[in-house]
Amino acid sequence: PNNIRALRVSADALPFEDNSVEAITLLGALHELPKDIYMTELYRNIENVRVDNELLEKAREDYDAFFKEFCRVLKENGVLIIIDKIMDKYDLDYVISLAEPYFDIINKERKENSFTLVGRK
Repeated sequence: PNNIRALRVSADALPFEDNSVEAITLLGALHELPKDIYMTELYRNIENVRVDNELLEKAREDYDAFFKEFCRVLKENGVLIIIDKIMDKYDLDYVISLAEPYFDIINKERKENSFTLVGRK
């Protein structure tokens, strides 16, 4: 469709006006936004590293910048949809803790290896 564009941009500096987007969807991507977690995932099978609480706390500042930006561009009542995999301590509860300062959680679902979270601005 003509109203869909693919962009390659930084998640903490989206090229959209304030309150201009109706929905943001992250499909298997949120865990890759902070560099530390992305690199851990790349090397986890080789070096047997895990995503632990220390790493998640280190990534929290990065995640906060992303969630602020998502909130900035979403319209009032806009929706953030996250579908991602569970990796060790990176799970639904952690992502809820990141989203709650900015979004009302309207739906959440945990499966064996993945989760879905829907938040409304």
